[in-house]
Amino acid sequence: MSQEETEKELQELFERVGCPGRGWRFDPSILRPEQGLRTMLERHKRAVEIWLRDVRMQYVPTMGPVHFDYIENWDVNALAFESDNHDFVGVYVGAIVTIYGFFGSLLAYPRFLMSIGNPLAEEEWKSDIVDPQQLFRQPKDLARRSFAHLIATIAIVFLFAHEIGHLMNGHVKLLGTKKGMPLLAEFDPTQKTREENLTLQRLEMDADAFAVGQGLTTALGRAGDPNHVFPPDWRQWYGTSRQALFSWTLAIYGFFRLFFKGTVNLDDLDSTNHPPPEHPVEHGTDQRGGVSKEKGAQGIDTTARTNYRGGYEDCGDWTSADYVYAA
Repeated sequence: MSQEETEKELQELFERVGCPGRGWRFDPSILRPEQGLRTMLERHKRAVEIWLRDVRMQYVPTMGPVHFDYIENWDVNALAFESDNHDFVGVYVGAIVTIYGFFGSLLAYPRFLMSIGNPLAEEEWKSDIVDPQQLFRQPKDLARRSFAHLIATIAIVFLFAHEIGHLMNGHVKLLGTKKGMPLLAEFDPTQKTREENLTLQRLEMDADAFAVGQGLTTALGRAGDPNHVFPPDWRQWYGTSRQALFSWTLAIYGFFRLFFKGTVNLDDLDSTNHPPPEHPVEHGTDQRGGVSKEKGAQGIDTTARTNYRGGYEDCGDWTSADYVYAA
């Protein structure tokens, strides 16, 4: 079977298992070449391929091929599953767009990280009323825009590594063998028992630990040899290990605060399938464990809205991502 035939077969498997009730498999090439969203999605898919290659060669030689694809849905979600002896990771388009919009709007606010670039080039919020247009601002200062794209990319790579952690640490396999569930998705409105929620929290923190390990290795590796960081304007954020760790920690902290809002009453921990947002990074930096790939986990299903393809026409220049992780 040719490479093209294999890819088509994997895409069909992805659509059959990962997409029902969530949205179509989204191919960025349906967008016009000049659209920023197409550039962003294509570059991140390429970044995923590079990341997988490097992790497999340097750290996890037992990792098999993983097919990555997007799901056409504006919600924030991601999933992992196994089918026909292949591993799959799917990320909602809305997750990528939301992460970029979040970090871009932060750096577009002049009072945030005033030591980065020229904050005087940015504009204050025009009012206390939330304006959707303000939420998707990109920084005007080039250095602040570069830093926003860097930490957005770190967050997206963390999300992908987290899903790989579910596969490598056996969570998906356990989900299938013990519960008969076809996949593991991050967000699911289905009511669960106390035991199921506590089990899923352990699995989520285990996947976080995997992603933290890979993320810190990358950050410190870049600091050790910043001349190999691409694009070149990112090198200023990797002059020292302290700078590298600051960028990484800010990205991951913002990522968790974006995905998990508010505080959690410790007496109600068994009511959610994710740990409180302040715990995953603390846990991940102290633990590198995992269940073997032959074992597995508890599962979740998810339903989400399917979105109109034409909506992507309105993403505009704020999604023009000229920055993406590369080896």
